[in-house]
Amino acid sequence: MPLISSPAGSPALSKLLSSSNLGVTASLVALIYLGYRRWVALKLAKFAAARKIHIKRDIMIPVLDTKRKAAIARGQAIDHTGCVIEEEDPTFTLDGTIFFSVEGTLPRAMLRKQLSRVAHWSDAALQLVQECYGAIPAAPPVDLALTDFMLNECNFKMEHADGSFMDHVSFCHDYCAAHYKGPSPRVLLLHSILGVGTNLFPMDISKLPQLAKLVTKEELRHIETFPSMLRLLIDGELIKELRASRGQLERLDKITLRRVIDNKEFEIDAETFWTHLNYHMVHFLDFLPVADWPSRTTDPFFQFFLDLRSFLMSAGQLRVTVELGSTCGDAPSQEALLGAACSPIGVIKKAMAKRMGRKYSAKIGHSLEYSLHWR
Repeated sequence: MPLISSPAGSPALSKLLSSSNLGVTASLVALIYLGYRRWVALKLAKFAAARKIHIKRDIMIPVLDTKRKAAIARGQAIDHTGCVIEEEDPTFTLDGTIFFSVEGTLPRAMLRKQLSRVAHWSDAALQLVQECYGAIPAAPPVDLALTDFMLNECNFKMEHADGSFMDHVSFCHDYCAAHYKGPSPRVLLLHSILGVGTNLFPMDISKLPQLAKLVTKEELRHIETFPSMLRLLIDGELIKELRASRGQLERLDKITLRRVIDNKEFEIDAETFWTHLNYHMVHFLDFLPVADWPSRTTDPFFQFFLDLRSFLMSAGQLRVTVELGSTCGDAPSQEALLGAACSPIGVIKKAMAKRMGRKYSAKIGHSLEYSLHWR
């Protein structure tokens, strides 16, 4: 239920709508409505409880913020426009985050602008999200031996895109447990352990045998695959080839690709491949902006999310529940969002992300080559 009601039923707007000058009337209605939404949002923000992202705390203890709790509670990617106000944190720096090594003035400036936003939520929204989140079953506890391995044998002590690394992997795990029934959520708890997109490696390859003893064979295959598949999805050529082969996807047998951490070639069968792509839907979900979607669809990770979701839907392989929702108003249209993402600035940003991904792989001798094998 929307937290902010539409003013369309007011007498003043009814009078405007009866005017013969429909063009002027439509413009006035739009301006009044947008002004009303802005006024209400500012009023809400005045008394909002600020949710600071960049705070000093033990970053190894995961904390789910309001945006993440809302996504898990509703099984949706949500545009919270109207219930949250964002401002840039002037003290934010990429140093200390997984993006510290990003090079180039423009890419760094774009990332800083995207990641430095701090959300201020209305009291009503906070209460509603907490009630909804509290009503869902808790995610299954993680085996103590596995968490000890992560804490003592790996390095997750860094900031991620929105909070700490542990915040991010814990959200992915909990969302998977709630909305992707069947596949193990532990894969997403460990999805970055063998490498992130900026060439950070929380676990040394020498500890792979230790990890293998703590997870199942199927989980390990997905964990090994995740960093490689992420880079292929960012590169875009894999999705492009799959779309071109849409009529024969049922004949897909397997895919061969290269492991990021050591460039070792490996393969996964078709069923594992489809299961795996759905894990990435959850991962991309955590990078979406909290509000103002129509103006932010050009963000590269928003584009990757939309591309993958639309492809999986067209292939009949969207298995995880990730609906599109809105806190105030109608649910966003995927077609409209995709159209907005294809603007010239969107194309440029996506190309920059592709070049950056290829540069990072080249630095560590990782090949982005892959092969689709058909029956």
